[in-house]
Amino acid sequence: MNTKKINRRILLSGAVAFAGVASASAQDNAPMFKVGSVDVRPGVTYEFEYNDNIFLSHRSVGKIEDYIHHIKPGITLGAGDYSARNENYFTAGYNADIQLFQDNSGANATDHNANIAIGGNLGRTKLSLGQTLVSASDADTANLAALGRLKRRVWETTAGAVYNLSDKSDFELELLSRTSDYDNAAAFDTWKGQGLAWWNYKMTPKIEAAFGGGVGYDQVDGTATTHGPNAVYEQILGRLRWAATEKVSFNGNAGLELRQIQEVGVGDKAFAIFGAGVNWQATEQTSSGVNAQRGVSPGNTSQNQFSVDTTVSGNVKHSFTSRIDAGLDAGYTLSDFSRIIVTAATPREDQYWYIKPSVNVKLFERASAAAYYQYRRNDSDLAANGNDFTNHQLGLSLTYSF
Repeated sequence: MNTKKINRRILLSGAVAFAGVASASAQDNAPMFKVGSVDVRPGVTYEFEYNDNIFLSHRSVGKIEDYIHHIKPGITLGAGDYSARNENYFTAGYNADIQLFQDNSGANATDHNANIAIGGNLGRTKLSLGQTLVSASDADTANLAALGRLKRRVWETTAGAVYNLSDKSDFELELLSRTSDYDNAAAFDTWKGQGLAWWNYKMTPKIEAAFGGGVGYDQVDGTATTHGPNAVYEQILGRLRWAATEKVSFNGNAGLELRQIQEVGVGDKAFAIFGAGVNWQATEQTSSGVNAQRGVSPGNTSQNQFSVDTTVSGNVKHSFTSRIDAGLDAGYTLSDFSRIIVTAATPREDQYWYIKPSVNVKLFERASAAAYYQYRRNDSDLAANGNDFTNHQLGLSLTYSF
C-alpha cells in the first residue's frame, strides 16, 4: 500500500474516532428565522465518505476506491399545520448535494432535490397536493444494472382527497404521476400514472379496514423500432391498520394486479402484490420496525422486460442518553426479471442486501453529527453483465440547522 493511501486511511480512522465521541442526530427545535407566519429553516451538512467501489464494478475485478466530500446546503419553509398536516398547511424545501471526489474528479456531480406541498381541511373534506424532485448521481442499486454512476431525476406529483362519510367511514382518492429521467443511453426513461380509490371503515377504535382499487399506466421510452413494455394495469386491494397496543402497531395491504402488455402476441398477466409493516416501541429508549412489500415495475435498463421486486427491510434504534443514539438498518430485495417477448434479453434474478449501523450524537441545540458504516452486496445469476458486486462505505457527517 503506498504512502498516500496510508495517510488517507489514518485521516479517515481519526474522523470516525471523533464521530464515536461527538456524533449527533438533529432534533426538532424552534426555527431561528420567521417571515410573517412562515418558518424559515436553512441548514448545511458536510459528509466525508470512504467508498471502496464507487462504480459498483464486479466484485472480483476492477473495483475503484475513493474518498468523497459531500456538501449539502438546504432550506425548508413551513406555515400552518405543516408537521401534523391535519389542518391547513404549506411546506417547501430545497437542498443540493455537491459531490467532490478526491482521486476521480470526473465523477464530480451536483444533485438538486426539492419539494412543495399544500393541504387544507374543508370540514368533511381534506385535500392535499405535492410535488417532489429527487436526483442522484451514484451507482444505481435500484436497477442493479452496473451502469456505473448514473445521473437520474425522479419527478413525482401527488394529489389526494378524503371525504368523511360518517363517524366510521370515509372515501379516499389518491392520484400519482411519476417521471424517471436517466442521463444514460443504456437506461430508458419511464412514466407512471396511477389512480386509486379507497373506502375506509373504522371497525373498532383500534382497527380500520379498507377496500380499494384503481388503474394505472406504465410507459417506457424507446426508439421507433425498439420500445419498452408499456402496460395498462388494474389493481384490487384490501388494507388493514391495527393499533394492537400502545407500543405495537400494524398496517398492511394485499391484492391482485392485472397487467395488459401493449405488445402484439403477449398475453395478459396477473400478479399478487402486497405491503406490510410492524412498528414496536419496546421501551422509551428503544424502537424497531419491519416492512415488506412486493410490486411490479418495467425494466429501466432491460428493455422488453419487467421485474417483480420483493423487499424486506427493518430497523432498530436505541437512545443511550438524550444526546446519543445508535441505529441499525438492514434490507433484502429479490428482483425477478421476466421477458415480455421471446426476443428480449435473457432474464435474470438479482438478490441485493445491505446492512448499515450508525451512531448519532447531538453536539448542541442546532448542531449534530453522525458516523455510519454500510455494506452492500448483489448476487445475480447473469454474471456476464457484471451485476455481482460488493461495496463497503464508511462516513462521517456534521450538520448545522438554523
